[in-house]
Amino acid sequence: SGYVQRAVDLFPKQGSKAPWRLYQNYVKDIFSLKYGTLQDEAMQFKKASADVLETADKPELDVA
Repeated sequence: SGYVQRAVDLFPKQGSKAPWRLYQNYVKDIFSLKYGTLQDEAMQFKKASADVLETADKPELDVA
């Protein structure tokens, strides 16, 4: 959207604390991604159900 493109410079580039803090340190990033956890009250992470996994494997059909 145009309004997003116009305001993209105002968006935060990173947070002030983990996991949103970026350190530009490859080794630290690897450990953080591999062993870290993401705790966020607004988002819920869980395993997908079998129905979702089954439909994810099927190709989408184009409708003209």
